This record gives sequence, C-alpha cells and structure tokens, in this order.
Amino acid sequence: LSTTEAEYMALSMAMRELIPLVRLFEEATKMGIDVAVNKAVVKCPVFEDNEGAAEIATVHKFRPRTKHIHLKYHHFREQVVSGLIEILKVSTHIQMADVFTKPLGLPVTLFAKHRKSIMGW
Repeated sequence: LSTTEAEYMALSMAMRELIPLVRLFEEATKMGIDVAVNKAVVKCPVFEDNEGAAEIATVHKFRPRTKHIHLKYHHFREQVVSGLIEILKVSTHIQMADVFTKPLGLPVTLFAKHRKSIMGW
C-alpha cells in the first residue's frame, strides 16, 4: 500500500463522516431551522497533505497504478465535482500531524512550532 493510497482511503473514510453532516445542515436550512447566525453555507473544504491523493479525488481519470483501489473508496467524487466538497492542499508548515508521520529531520523550529500547537502552549 503506497502513501497515496493510504491517504486516499483515509480521505474516503473522513468523507463518510462528513457527507451526512453536510446533508443534515442542508436539510435543516431548507426546513427553515436556524443552524447558524447566518444562513448555513453548505460547502465544506477538506485539507489533504498528499498531492497524489488530492489529485485522485479531484481529477477523474484512469491511472494504471491506482486501478486496484476498490470502488467503495471513490464514493465522494460526485460531491467534489458538484462543489459540495473542496479538496485543498495543506502545507507541512501548518500540518501538525507531520510531527508523528515525518522523520525527525524536520527543522527544529518547525518541530517546536508543531509541538507547541499540539500541547496548547
């Protein structure tokens, strides 16, 4: 399993949680229920730090190296195409989880910044 595949599968699992919530807010807004101070904007940005996974999610074309990814992981593509979900790139400089997934060769200042964010300092 490559990192792109793992990230894409994780993105898919996150979408399984997100899409029903977005639909719930959409229905509540249509019924006139005030779900926020202003009208609810039913569009959700999703941040992804793996460029390959973001490309698979946004550009729908056949790729020989990813043809074996099971169809159940592609369920959210139509929401991306319709604009309900937007996949955005997140930089290593603001991705706190990189402390746990990248080698300790991160610049010391970046490591310290992420550590402070995680610890709430």
